[in-house]
Order: sequence, then structure tokens, then C-alpha cells
Amino acid sequence: RVMNQPGLDIDTKVMVIPASPPDPVQYVFDVSTLQQLALTNRMELLELQLQLASDAVNIGVERNRMLPLVDLQFSYRLNGLGDNFGKALETTAEHEYPDWTLGLNAEVPLDNEEARSRLRCSLLTRMQRIATKDAREQTIRTEVLNAADSLELGWQRILAARQAVISATRALES
Repeated sequence: RVMNQPGLDIDTKVMVIPASPPDPVQYVFDVSTLQQLALTNRMELLELQLQLASDAVNIGVERNRMLPLVDLQFSYRLNGLGDNFGKALETTAEHEYPDWTLGLNAEVPLDNEEARSRLRCSLLTRMQRIATKDAREQTIRTEVLNAADSLELGWQRILAARQAVISATRALES
């Protein structure tokens, strides 16, 4: 089928005869190199790697949530006291009435089972994604090997058809 030629649609009865005889050439591929290329260039593996990185961050967050919470608070302010606005600005500029506060707040959970459960859930999700990644890599390797086998099978069919033509020609001549 010749693409984009007027009068040569799919259902046309016109036969296209090539000007040169076919010259089949066997293509030999390095299957291990193809497998490595497929594993490094497949988008679904990149997506899984990004999800695994996200899972690692989630595990770190959940581990952090299991720790006690300690907050340190500090504030400092200058008070401007006076009968009018000018006097208030003057006392503020002279730092006459500074205020500061310091606070420490600590929370220690008595039962941390919810945080442990969330951490276990994050760990299990990561393990499941790792198993999914291994299964996808195996599927990609299988696809590459199947494609290589299909190419080799096609080449063997070409050789068999060529041999059949030679045999049929000899039988016709004799």
C-alpha cells in the first residue's frame, strides 16, 4: 500500500509492482542492550520511581509524627507609652519598656498506636510499589525478548518462503 497517493486507496484493485526485486537483510540485535534501553527509557518506570521517592518522604514524615512534639516560642516587643503619639514614639525609640516572653510546650502521646499504624501503612505501600516495579521490569524484559523472537521468527519465515520458491521453481523447470 502506498500512502497518500490519489487513486490508491485501501480498497482499490490497482496492484503496485516494485521496480527492484526484494533483497531481504537479517537484522541482528543485542537483546541485553535492548533490555537495558527499554528499562531506562520506559515512562511507567519513571513514574514508579517518582512514586517510590514520594513514599520515602511519606515514611520519613510518619516517623517524625511518632516523635514527641516540642515547641519553643519567643517574642520581643517594644512598648511605646505616653500621653500622645509623639511621646509614645519617643519611648519606643529609647527602648524604655521592652517586653519579652519565652515559652516551651511539649506534647508526649500516651498511646502512639495511630502514628505506628500510619507508619506501617506507609511502609507496606512502599513495599507494594517495589514489588510492582519488579513485576513491571520483568514485563518489559519479556516484551523485548518477545519482540526479538518475533523478528527472528519473521526472518526464518522469509528464508523458508525463499527456499519454497526455489524448490517450486526447480520442480516447475523439471
